[in-house]
Amino acid sequence: MALADIKTKIQQEADEKAREIKEKANRKATKTKEFAEQEIEEREKENQRKINDEKPKVFQRHEIVADLDIKKARLGFQKTLIRDVFAKALDRLQNLSNEEYGSFAEQLLEEAMVSGDEEVVVGKAEKVLTREWLDAFNEKHGSSLKLAGEQGSFQGGFILRRGRIETNCTFEMLVATTQEDLESTVYEKLFSA
Repeated sequence: MALADIKTKIQQEADEKAREIKEKANRKATKTKEFAEQEIEEREKENQRKINDEKPKVFQRHEIVADLDIKKARLGFQKTLIRDVFAKALDRLQNLSNEEYGSFAEQLLEEAMVSGDEEVVVGKAEKVLTREWLDAFNEKHGSSLKLAGEQGSFQGGFILRRGRIETNCTFEMLVATTQEDLESTVYEKLFSA
């Protein structure tokens, strides 16, 4: 055999071997691609299944949070409304006519008085509960109440003091105490339905 024939034979064997390797690599690549596509398809199905399972739960959680937000907003509104109701009550007390205010204060003082010789502290802007008013009260009830030397920083009502014991009959305190007692009743009347 001649050198050229040997060279041709080697070249043919090399080409054949290269073609076999290439075919083997193509078959392996095709199998790998098919496996990868199958894996991708399975994962997509699994992900879609998880999404379908979680979707109602996510919506339910969002609905629960939205309901809580609505209830919180409603409660805040209701508290504001109740606070406004009692603020209006305080405003109404502070704007009583002089006659109504004097009569109301007289009833409060009668109930709050223990010994009849207490001191009465009035607010700085007080115009009805004066020394003359207190003198008339003392004469009518046989008491010896005195007007305190200092004045309080409240609007309406009074503080009855004997030594270190004080009975707070200011309008602010009366409304605050009443609010504690009546808040649930007011809530029911305003928001029952």
